[in-house]
Amino acid sequence: MKNHSKKRGLLASVGALATAAALVLGGSVAASAAPTILPTETHGNLHITKLSTPNGGGVTSNGTQVVTLPTGAEPIQNVTFAAKRVISYYPTAGDPINDLVTVDLSTNAGWAAAAALQYDAVGDTWSTEPGAVAVTVNFGAISNDITDANGEAGFNLPIGLYHVEETVTPAGVTPAAPFLVTIPLTNPVTLNDWMYDVYVYPKNAQTSFTKSVNDENAYVAGDDVVWTLNADIPRKNNATSGPADWADITAFTISDTLDANLEFPAAADVVVNIVDATGANLGTQPALTTDYTLSAANPLVMTFNATGLAKLNAVVAANPGAQVKMTITTEVKDSVPVGTAMTIKNGGLTTSLQYTFDNGTPEDPQHPNEPETRFRSFTFEKVAHGTPATKLQNAVFGLYETEALAAAGAAGTALIESAPSTATGVVTFNDVRVSDFQNNEVQTAGAKANPLDPTCTLRNEDFRVYWLSELVAPTGYELLAKPLPVIVTTAGAVVQVAVDGAGYAQYNADCSPVTVANPLSQVQNVPANAGFVLPLTGGTGTVLLTVLGIGILAVVLVVARRRRGAEELAE
Repeated sequence: MKNHSKKRGLLASVGALATAAALVLGGSVAASAAPTILPTETHGNLHITKLSTPNGGGVTSNGTQVVTLPTGAEPIQNVTFAAKRVISYYPTAGDPINDLVTVDLSTNAGWAAAAALQYDAVGDTWSTEPGAVAVTVNFGAISNDITDANGEAGFNLPIGLYHVEETVTPAGVTPAAPFLVTIPLTNPVTLNDWMYDVYVYPKNAQTSFTKSVNDENAYVAGDDVVWTLNADIPRKNNATSGPADWADITAFTISDTLDANLEFPAAADVVVNIVDATGANLGTQPALTTDYTLSAANPLVMTFNATGLAKLNAVVAANPGAQVKMTITTEVKDSVPVGTAMTIKNGGLTTSLQYTFDNGTPEDPQHPNEPETRFRSFTFEKVAHGTPATKLQNAVFGLYETEALAAAGAAGTALIESAPSTATGVVTFNDVRVSDFQNNEVQTAGAKANPLDPTCTLRNEDFRVYWLSELVAPTGYELLAKPLPVIVTTAGAVVQVAVDGAGYAQYNADCSPVTVANPLSQVQNVPANAGFVLPLTGGTGTVLLTVLGIGILAVVLVVARRRRGAEELAE
């Protein structure tokens, strides 16, 4: 796409300097037609309008005011520009006094001196032709201004040649290269007067970099939490080779320092795609090793190589708004101390995007907001029904995703099983995702539509209800007849809630869950057979029955013998 010389590739200007120099040196007709810069004209105005890169690449600036901005060019606020006047220069290896060249634009010699300068924006170095002799430039005072809501900054400057650069750029905005501009400029339309109001429109690529989390399928430690990073592929106009041309991206890296509570993912758990704004794949998709590399340890660093960069440049040239999508599937560690919360996020500026253009320096890293997921460990007591409540040992509970699974209590279907209750009746569940926080959102009333209850605005499937089932009862006690529906709150409470027929939490008028036990501090068991004594079998009871049976049999035999004797006498 580009085959230009170093001079063309590195000259940072908006066409103003070249235009003015051509008018002075290109022919006597243009020069003689232009009025002289009068001594009374000591100042001019530089108007800067900072814009995002337009869809079509924009148009070449000539210093005049643009009435209708290109489609997609939006103002960018809070960009600080610094303008410093080039006073003079001399060969770096020369004499600062005898070899000094003055840049005075009120004279033809001063314009010629300005036209001889070359500026390398990448190295921030200056030289002159012929032979590209390195020179040292002397500058005047620096003027600063910040763009307003319209993207505009303004300077009232003495007549001269100015080096203008961005010194402060908002996050998500790619700085434009420094440029050179003269005050004044020959009017490019009439060619016979001077413009003392010069308008320039430096373009910036506004690059969005976001990070999201999906923990819908994460219930307990060992489950997967998926993190998705979406980074716009930045674009920057290559002013030296035409307004429709783009500067190539020569480096593109995403770095993510994973939370200590996450296992470092295998390479197969990291997927990199080039997508459009809807998430649909664009072009030939990048492949590990062929197009990018991944670090083997924290932080996780994805770096495009030359082959991958070629794919990025090809896609973004044809598809403005293209993105790099990086999906990281991570496993939650079993690491939360009992009774505490685990908030998994990358605190601080630990996730970054950095890229470089072929006509600029590496851009400062951009950092997205850090989403999070929340887990808790919790306990309750297993006690006997009655007063005082006797603490019961060796009860085992399971935590289930649905009521049906909890009621069946089949082996291996629990999300997690507790250890047997301790001698003091304590049952512990470690590392359970909280019910009231999902996909980096607090699940509160007013957040989402609830299709089952039009009076509430909380979507049931986002407010997780767990089902607590007793799998092994303490000796001499009955199992719980039915599983208990509970929620685990961010604040640390384990709350038994009322549910509807579908197993979703029921809500009060204010859309808060209807609670049954808040907090669920104890779970009671009743004694076997509800405490009633069953008839005894074996031992004393059996002997008594035998004795009674023999006694009855003896009475029957005596009665039968007497009846037979009586019958014999009667005969």
